[in-house]
Amino acid sequence: MEASFKTQLELSPETSVYKYRPFSATEGPFIRLATVAQPAIDRPIQIILEMVALANAPEYRALSYTWGYPLYEDPDNDPTDQSHRDQIVLCEGQILRITKNLHDALSILPSCAEFDHLWIDAICIDQGNIGERNAQVAIMSDIYRQASNVIVWLGPATQDTPRAITLMEKLSTISPMSAYHLDAPWLPGSWESLGLPSVEDSDLRSLALHLSRRWFSRIWVIQEIALASCIRVFCGKYQITWDMLEIVGNFLCESGWNSLLLSYLKRSRNDRRPLGDIATRLCGTTEIRKNVERDISLQSIIRSGRLYQATDPRDKVFALRGLLSIKENNKIEPDYSKSVREIYIQITRQILRDNESFDYLGCVEDNAGRKLTFLPSLVPDLTVLSHPVELRKAKDDGSNIFSASGRWCSNFLGVWDHSYTDDKLRITGFYLDDIVEVGPAVIDFQDPSQTTLFSQWYRPCRIFITMVSLGWLRSGEP
Repeated sequence: MEASFKTQLELSPETSVYKYRPFSATEGPFIRLATVAQPAIDRPIQIILEMVALANAPEYRALSYTWGYPLYEDPDNDPTDQSHRDQIVLCEGQILRITKNLHDALSILPSCAEFDHLWIDAICIDQGNIGERNAQVAIMSDIYRQASNVIVWLGPATQDTPRAITLMEKLSTISPMSAYHLDAPWLPGSWESLGLPSVEDSDLRSLALHLSRRWFSRIWVIQEIALASCIRVFCGKYQITWDMLEIVGNFLCESGWNSLLLSYLKRSRNDRRPLGDIATRLCGTTEIRKNVERDISLQSIIRSGRLYQATDPRDKVFALRGLLSIKENNKIEPDYSKSVREIYIQITRQILRDNESFDYLGCVEDNAGRKLTFLPSLVPDLTVLSHPVELRKAKDDGSNIFSASGRWCSNFLGVWDHSYTDDKLRITGFYLDDIVEVGPAVIDFQDPSQTTLFSQWYRPCRIFITMVSLGWLRSGEP
């Protein structure tokens, strides 16, 4: 490793592209740690990489960020384009390309936090080497667990950032139940009734935009936060405590204000993206962090990740692997040479075999909502953001919400038949009836035009009810 940084290096056409030195195949596991020089004006950011054994690594910090555009909306550009590596840094005097959001972090954070011995996935992993990528993802949980702290980069600050942080500080001081009945916080005297200064309409919108930054919906965040021993959150040069984010997330869930914030996002004239559940994701990450030492099942963690997004659909599985017990962990080996179809089928098989029940099939979406058309019909499309209802979800009294079969239970037979073009699952059960007609799916319950679809759906139901009432059919259901 070079002893010091070159401070006057000019970028020239002869500057070569950085080539990673491979890890040792006989010892390990190894990781690379980056040291970032304080950026000089009009000079490329300079980095030095050091290869160390993870077991003997010096104290280091791990960066948690999003590769693509970090904000909720981008009025001028297509945000997906910003996941490209179009920014240049110099790694040991050679060109290394990174994304714009990471470049922003490396430009701002060295003046706010310790930036020697830093682990950054896009820099410390040779992303073009699938074998290395597989191996590093396999030890990702150990990397984040061993880091002295995790530095969260939400992206550059905007004009909304100061207002959002000020409002979060206010919300963290009041009880969620106190605000539960505050339906119209913009009315005169509403905030004063909670013992707080008045809050402007623009403040609520700023908070909505802040908590909808893309970092909060990133699938890798679950593991990175759950395993962190210490967390430092930055938005530009503003620092936010993770404890305050936890309190605000719980406040939004318990007070019912999540819907209120979503309404402010809908008013944004440049809003192009579907709205996600702000509070559920934040509270879900917090809940997993609190229970990370407990054994988490594969089915449970896959369900937990349904509301999060991933640039690579395979990461909807691989990004959660480190949260499983050693026994469960060994059932998933990161392998980016496999297709999305192969991985999603493999996970479905594994969950059905492990649980000896069909509960996981409750995660399968209606065909109208599926994005990956190449999946077998019984395999959930994990790229669809959803909050699936468990088929055996119990009421508070212990009884099941769904019990069409009454006290009858099916015998589980998880046999996969490969004699067909597509994988199919053979099961045993009771023959009840034939489906004679299927109505269209209702997708948007807020759309007035759906009343027509409801009428189309109700027609076959009315015929069926009439036939049962006349004794032509027998049903076990009322």
